[in-house]
Formats: sequence, structure tokens, C-alpha cells
Amino acid sequence: PIYGSYRRVAWYNIHLQLWLPAQHNRNLGTEIINMSVAAGMGARRREVPLATKRAMRAGHLIGRILKEHFDENHCELMVEKSFDWRSYSLNILDNLVIVGGIPRDILLGTEVRDIDITFNLRELTKIHLNHLRKYHSKKQFQSVNCRCAYWQHYLNKYDPSNVEDENKNQQESDQMIKFHNASFIFNAHYFVDILNEHPKLKGKLRLTDVPKYGFMRCEIVETVMHENHDLRGQ
Repeated sequence: PIYGSYRRVAWYNIHLQLWLPAQHNRNLGTEIINMSVAAGMGARRREVPLATKRAMRAGHLIGRILKEHFDENHCELMVEKSFDWRSYSLNILDNLVIVGGIPRDILLGTEVRDIDITFNLRELTKIHLNHLRKYHSKKQFQSVNCRCAYWQHYLNKYDPSNVEDENKNQQESDQMIKFHNASFIFNAHYFVDILNEHPKLKGKLRLTDVPKYGFMRCEIVETVMHENHDLRGQ
């Protein structure tokens, strides 16, 4: 019932100026770094611009931070090594998709100027709700001390400090704003908050929030070293 109003497909954009690949496999880091060395083959092999290399490292850092968050906050109610256990992080990350010109820029060897990431809120909400129903539907599995990231985020709905804002948000007539400002679903705010609170990025991001478009922009405004590249300005 908490997701009854989210039946239509709703897309959110996070304009991060950071690249997050659509695929998140064990070789992710190696693949990104290899791509940033050169593009093409033989006589047509060319160097990738420094700006694109930096964007790739930034994307690698973003992917690592988000996966780390879910891996460290695995639901302890799941059976270790089960399908649900193995899919816990990837179900979320696989629904973050690159859009815009970055794939073209990488293939052409031109500079990446910004990176757009979009995600399917409807699909993420289904994943979230299915997990809550399966593992947290009974009172004995609803402890506030459960470290499950899915469960802990849902509890924000009942946090006394959020009640007033949530009640006000439920009266919002603009559905995009309503979804964007909700404190308990996997929306743009959730992912950006994870990045903003990570020790490597905390206090080093400039955030721009545009609720009416479901849009957030992040820019690294201080030195952040990753894979031997300074990501400032990404």
C-alpha cells in the first residue's frame, strides 16, 4: 500500500558529472581503467582525453561507493550465498543507467563534459517492496537495529524528525516532486546522500536540487584522488 501511488513508470535523473557504468561485475574496475588508456586498434589506436579518463575514474569511484554501501548493509535475514543474497546490491545498481553523450564521447575519443545517470523508480520500488514483504513483514523481523539498507531506508518514513515533512509531501499534487522528496524510497536523494556521506566525498560535493524535474547535480569541488587522478571539478 505504501507504493500504491507509484504504479506508472517514473524516471529520475541524477546529473552527477560522474560516470556510473550500467554493468557492475567483478572486473568493473579493470575494465574502466583499461578503457581510459586508449580507444581503437592498430593504426587507429588513440589516446583518450584526460577529461574522459578523469570522468571514468569518477564513475569507478561512484560505483564502488554505492556497491560498498549495500554490501556493508546486507540484510542479515537472508541466507548467505542465496540468490537474494547475491542479488542484494546488484538489483539496485543494475537499474542505474547512463544516458546522454558519454558512450559516444568514449567511442569517438572526445572529451566527456558531463554524465547523466537515470534510473527506473518503478523498478527500484518493486525491488524494495518485494524485499520488505519477503523479509520484514513480521514483527520479529522489524527491529530498528537490523542493518538491512532496504529496511533502514524504509524506516525513515516513521522517523519523528521526518513525519511533518512526509505528511506535507503526501499532499503534494505534482507527482514528480512527491517522488523526488519522499524520504523512504530509492530516489535521487537517497543515492546522492550515500555519496555525500562517504568519507572520501564528505564535505567535498556541491549539490544542486531541482525537485520539479526530479533532478540533482553533484560536483566535486575539492581534491579527491582516485586511481592517481584528481577528480576535482567532476
